[in-house]
Amino acid sequence: MRLITVQFDYPREFHKPRYSTLLNRFRESVAEHMPGVRFEEHRIEAPGRVEGKEVAFVSNTVKLAHWVNEVRQAREPLILADCDMLAIGDASVAFEHDFDVAYTVRTQPSRCPMNGGIMFVRPTAAAVRFFEAMHGVNRLMFNNPEFHEPWKKKYVGYNQAAFGFLLETGQLHGAKVVALPCRKYNAVDNDWAHIDGDTRFIHIKGALRQAVLSKQIPSGKMAKAMNAWYAKPAAAVR
Repeated sequence: MRLITVQFDYPREFHKPRYSTLLNRFRESVAEHMPGVRFEEHRIEAPGRVEGKEVAFVSNTVKLAHWVNEVRQAREPLILADCDMLAIGDASVAFEHDFDVAYTVRTQPSRCPMNGGIMFVRPTAAAVRFFEAMHGVNRLMFNNPEFHEPWKKKYVGYNQAAFGFLLETGQLHGAKVVALPCRKYNAVDNDWAHIDGDTRFIHIKGALRQAVLSKQIPSGKMAKAMNAWYAKPAAAVR
């Protein structure tokens, strides 16, 4: 099993968070909690600015093209992950479910019903067709703001908007696509206060990212997530 994450090296003037710090901690946490998984970090030069497009949305479009190539070549199960993740359990248990592609849905009502920071993929022809279709829709949305706008309002960004379009229109291309709970596999803001022994990944995003990178003291609803970030790996404690 492979876990693939992409990190963009942004020029200093982009004022992006310290993604290398996030990636290093993610790598360390996977080594501790998922030792049987091959962690692959793909560092990619950040794309340039595109007029009228948010920097993150341009990067995510490039990242999706990279993921499609990985899915095409896959010969074993894949976990596709953003680099701002933290493993606190073995997420390979997700493959006990029957699917070609699995994604994570928010456990509580939110502006966006899903979060694309983690995806689980089996090496099947159906999974390849689905990812190629998602890439095609993403490209159409990128070039056609009117088509993109209603899906962006519901799903945010391009990758999630393209994914949501395929789901809602039933264009799954023969793939079995299943939803897994964010609280277990991709704990986001609504989940941070509810992290427990069943949680596999924490998404270090937004206010949580800012808190850990600035080394704030754990408090409030983010305390459990922050404590997990600051925890020393077992190997370093021995």
